Amino acid sequence: MKFRKFLPVLFVSAAALIMASCDSKGFPKMSDKKEDFHVYLFVGGDNMSGRGIIAPDDKEPEDAHIVMLDKNGQWVPAVEPVQYDSPEAAKGPALEFCRNAVYDFPTCKIGIIPAACSGSLISEWSKGATCKKSGTKPFDNAIELAKKAQAEGTLKCIVWAQGENETSGSGYGEKLQRLMESFRKELNAPNLPFVVSEILVDPMKKVQEDINKGIRDVANSDEKAEYSSCREMLVGPDKIHFDAMGASMMGGRLYGAYYSIIENDPFSNMPAMEEK
Repeated sequence: MKFRKFLPVLFVSAAALIMASCDSKGFPKMSDKKEDFHVYLFVGGDNMSGRGIIAPDDKEPEDAHIVMLDKNGQWVPAVEPVQYDSPEAAKGPALEFCRNAVYDFPTCKIGIIPAACSGSLISEWSKGATCKKSGTKPFDNAIELAKKAQAEGTLKCIVWAQGENETSGSGYGEKLQRLMESFRKELNAPNLPFVVSEILVDPMKKVQEDINKGIRDVANSDEKAEYSSCREMLVGPDKIHFDAMGASMMGGRLYGAYYSIIENDPFSNMPAMEEK
């Protein structure tokens, strides 16, 4: 009988502990350890920059777990547009990617490194190279931002989406392979996961199929690389760029590609899966 008298106290204490360990939205409170600040480098062209229409809610921070580097190199709450490479930058895939990460790593802070370059060609993504359209050095800029983030957190993955402006798909796979290797070398991370989105295909243009074949070849030849399909994804009126829903689908699929790399990696910090 005495045990029953303590039950309410035990239940209240357990509930209090659970509430104390969660934030206002019910997520577990974030760890302040460097290894628990997961940062992701989002690089590429127009569709990584984003062309989806931004809704009013997209401009309001929805989760304190997700932050992004702003133009001044400061970590701020993540809102759309995440990228700031072009006046056209709008809703892209990065936020949806990170929303998925929050659920798999609920005690971690998730950081977005925005380093897209609208209108860029893959040949312009090399050390010292300049993008003709923007006049910037996209690879050098991405490395600079990534190294800053590495000093504060743990770089978990490079996320790449590019190819809309290529006029030839010949050799795209070889160029992508060199780019992946260059990122890993410059960031001193030889086993860093690298995920790539396919591009939209116009049946009348062979170049896009050639690019996607190159993407698949690279992903299939490297155990730390994976690609995501863009089949049946929603596009805007120009049939080249993803609309807002398509951008979210793209982010979700890219995260799925990343998850497929890390789910069996004992060093990925993945939560242990319960056996059923």
